[in-house]
Amino acid sequence: MDKIIKFELPFDGYSLLSLALSVTVGFLVIREAIKMRKLHIEPDVIYYLKYVGGLVSGIVKNKGNGIAYNINIYFEFDDKETPEFLGNTNFVFNYIAPNQSIQLKLGHRNINSKPLGFDAHSVKIIWYYDKKNKKEHISEYRVDLNMIEYLGSSGLDSISYQLSEIKYQLKDKH
Repeated sequence: MDKIIKFELPFDGYSLLSLALSVTVGFLVIREAIKMRKLHIEPDVIYYLKYVGGLVSGIVKNKGNGIAYNINIYFEFDDKETPEFLGNTNFVFNYIAPNQSIQLKLGHRNINSKPLGFDAHSVKIIWYYDKKNKKEHISEYRVDLNMIEYLGSSGLDSISYQLSEIKYQLKDKH
């Protein structure tokens, strides 16, 4: 009965430490891979103005790699009047696929004068990363008159206008 049973482990303390460290590093790598996958498939909804053929549009675009669900767009204009082209200040879309954009007509822009039909405004966009509306994202944008004034200034219409102005100025000097 005085016998002592001796139990020996098939590995030493260094092996145990190495095992614990390997498990921890493996767990961290898997966790980071999951985060990177989520980032890679997340939507990214943005708003910007676009000038084409005399028409100014507000563009809502999903530049991310995932689908944006239940998109709510709220416009607030400084002059408190909704542009007649827009007709509404709140818009709802079921989804916007990656690289898909939605064009909302705001008004006309005459190169020689101010834009017609709309004024400086704020835009608030709310969208969700999944169909279950679990993860909400909000983007807010402010468009002032200076931004609107320069729309189309690098287009062909603007170049044509600027050349005609130079021509008239040269005629006045001679």
